[in-house]
Amino acid sequence: MPGGKDGYVKVRILQNGLEAAITVNQGQEDGKQVTIDMANAAIKKEKVVVGIDTDLLQSIFKDEEFGKEIIIAHGKPAVDGKDAKIKLFINTKVDFVPKEDEKGNVDFKDIKLIQNVTKGQKLAEVIPPVPGEAGLTVTDRKLLPVVGKVIQLPRGDNTEVSPDNPNILIASIDGNIRLKGSILNIDEVYEVKGDIDFKTGNIDYIGSLLIKGDVKAGFEVSSKSDIEISGLVEDAKITTAGNVIIKNGFLGRNNGLIEAEGDVILKFCENQTIKAKGKIIVGEAVLHSNLQSESVIEVQGRKGTIVGGFTRAVEGIIVKELGNYQETRTEVIVGVDEKIEKAIKEVEEEAEKINDNLDNVKKAIYALYKKKMSTGKLQEDQEKLLVKLQGLQSQLPKHKKALAEKKEKIEKEMEKYSEVTIDVLGNVYRGTRITIQKFRKVITEDRQKVRYQVVEKEIKEISL
Repeated sequence: MPGGKDGYVKVRILQNGLEAAITVNQGQEDGKQVTIDMANAAIKKEKVVVGIDTDLLQSIFKDEEFGKEIIIAHGKPAVDGKDAKIKLFINTKVDFVPKEDEKGNVDFKDIKLIQNVTKGQKLAEVIPPVPGEAGLTVTDRKLLPVVGKVIQLPRGDNTEVSPDNPNILIASIDGNIRLKGSILNIDEVYEVKGDIDFKTGNIDYIGSLLIKGDVKAGFEVSSKSDIEISGLVEDAKITTAGNVIIKNGFLGRNNGLIEAEGDVILKFCENQTIKAKGKIIVGEAVLHSNLQSESVIEVQGRKGTIVGGFTRAVEGIIVKELGNYQETRTEVIVGVDEKIEKAIKEVEEEAEKINDNLDNVKKAIYALYKKKMSTGKLQEDQEKLLVKLQGLQSQLPKHKKALAEKKEKIEKEMEKYSEVTIDVLGNVYRGTRITIQKFRKVITEDRQKVRYQVVEKEIKEISL
């Protein structure tokens, strides 16, 4: 502390102990002057012992750097450790988009839906965490670093720890590798070298399926994983919890069905039905078919045509040619979620029942009151019924209000699809019917390169 006109030294600890600053104020006139020994004593008093710059301290006195706060000591900050990492040696992402050449031809043979690995193959490695380094404050207090997180190998079905290195994961079997969340699983791929027909019968497999031939009419193929078909699918049923790729097409007499929880990719579809929770990607044409996707439908190959039938995608449609010059009835719908529609319908039906019940309750109450007024009293069971009906009369409107609020909440879920579009990269023909959410439009004139989108509660045409 200053004493009159005497000089004094002030030492402060800064930056959570990582720095110490000194201010030397010399005495005025005949006041006591500060010496370097006094400065060292002040530093020692504050228990600063680490990282003191003695040369700098001397220069303060030599260069008369008085009255300034100068950093005189530096501690050592802790260096935090680094988290462990997973290094993958396999590709877990499948590119579902078919490659297109300069002429617009789509090469479905180049898509590899099933990612094969072999027994003993290296899949992943844990790169161990990097340890941190402790630090020191200028008062010699230890600073502990943040420890890097330890993570486990992404070990799933049919994988094992390498006997040569505990940080490496290898395949236990030959099969198809899939990433589920953060875990690597291997499905044993079942390969059918020919057609699915009377020789094979129906196929129901827990893993991935690779079918080298066709799937003949009347047969069924199901899998808990992905299905890849090299040939043609006729009037057959394909069901999967994964993805489907058909390198040829899906052709029949409206008796075939594909249902997939993932994406469906195929060359063409004619007179058939496809339902997918993921995307539906068609390379050539969709003719007189029923396509339903909870994601997006894309038909952008060399022809890229949708003609006839019913095409429905919650998140939008991209197509090259929509309809045809013969004005074949072609209907496309976007922005409508069937689950939400169903929920709204159920609420409306329940509300209608409440209205009917309320009318019946009112009529019954009126009849009982009328009888009471004419006879003077009601029988005991009739009085109990009247009380019960009056209770219902007060409760039903509350239930009705709750349903109205529920419906409003469900309808708000539809708003997330308010900006979905139908993009036509080539021609859209007269007679095509377009629905976007609750708005409808019939195309009256042929158009080229146009986007359909709801603007101000009306379907508008926007040039692409």
